[in-house]
Amino acid sequence: MLSTIADITLIATPIVIALGFYFAYGQWASIRKARMAEIVISLTTSWDSAIMAESRQAISSKGKNLKKNYEEADNTNAAEAFGSLTRVGDFFDALGVLVSEGFLECKIAYDLFGEAEKYYHGLYEPLIKSTDYKDYVPYFSRLHELFEKEKACRSKVKKKRAY
Repeated sequence: MLSTIADITLIATPIVIALGFYFAYGQWASIRKARMAEIVISLTTSWDSAIMAESRQAISSKGKNLKKNYEEADNTNAAEAFGSLTRVGDFFDALGVLVSEGFLECKIAYDLFGEAEKYYHGLYEPLIKSTDYKDYVPYFSRLHELFEKEKACRSKVKKKRAY
């Protein structure tokens, strides 16, 4: 009788442990999805805020002269060097951290901000590439690379579907 109980315990123990891991993984995946949803809501709220809209408008109005305007503001310690001209770059830098460190899936970030990132990266690029500001927003540059890879992957998938 005792050996039968020992045999059952020997068989049941790994099954119970495996079930425990399975349910723990399910809980972890649910928590991760919920956290990602919170991040998305926070990002979109920030992007749509009045202060960010003001910054996006300021940067768009500077257009190709953004680098020159930023350098002038930086040299004179003007408020826009610390606010309206940097806020969008800082946003994409923070988004780059979230994506490159795995807190937010690249495909989700690309769906939400891919076109905007492409546009603003084009405006910020001369500033980002200048030696004086090369370390200004390193994750913005990394995000741009990740988005380019995401775009390339999507275009490959579309080509395969065409056949």
